[in-house]
Amino acid sequence: MNEMMQNKDGKVAIFEDGNQISDWFDYILMYETVYIGKKHNKQAIYDMQTGKRISDYFEEIYIPEGFKTITNFFIAGKDKKVAIFDIEGNQISEWFDNINPDGLVEGKSSYYIASKDGKKAIYDINGNRITEEFDDIKPIKGREDFKIFIAGRRDRRYRYARKYAIFDLEGRRISKWFGLLPYFPFITNDILDEILQTKMEV
Repeated sequence: MNEMMQNKDGKVAIFEDGNQISDWFDYILMYETVYIGKKHNKQAIYDMQTGKRISDYFEEIYIPEGFKTITNFFIAGKDKKVAIFDIEGNQISEWFDNINPDGLVEGKSSYYIASKDGKKAIYDINGNRITEEFDDIKPIKGREDFKIFIAGRRDRRYRYARKYAIFDLEGRRISKWFGLLPYFPFITNDILDEILQTKMEV
């Protein structure tokens, strides 16, 4: 069984049956088959069995909260930008201002939401932007495959207000516009059906 131990200098390492199987790090986050190790203000992902580094060094590596393992993809940050990498360390997205872990990174679809220059769009696993850019995009709980999603635009009548509607991946708006989408983010299938049956408005 793997466990972390700390030395007198405050560094930590992973041990298996009393044998050290990792280097000493400032801190370690352990997952099922890999771990994240940080030292010299840089983080990387390492193979749990071999201790081999399998990713580049980053300023930050983001794993969805509550995950006990890393999926095939993770988000990493460098120079105040973030990108998606696969577990082999290959970069599969361009650098963005922010990336939402819903969808691809959480292993729920081949799509993800990313933002740059104040605009958000949905991209596919190949890095192609497949929707127009919106002021805001939100996943629908339980629908993180992004076949439908919530998107918002600034309401020109009010400086800071947004109006929201539901769109599909083909870019079609399939609900009317709402000043505030009801029941978000806890939209059940029944509520979603009710919203989609409302009369469309321009």
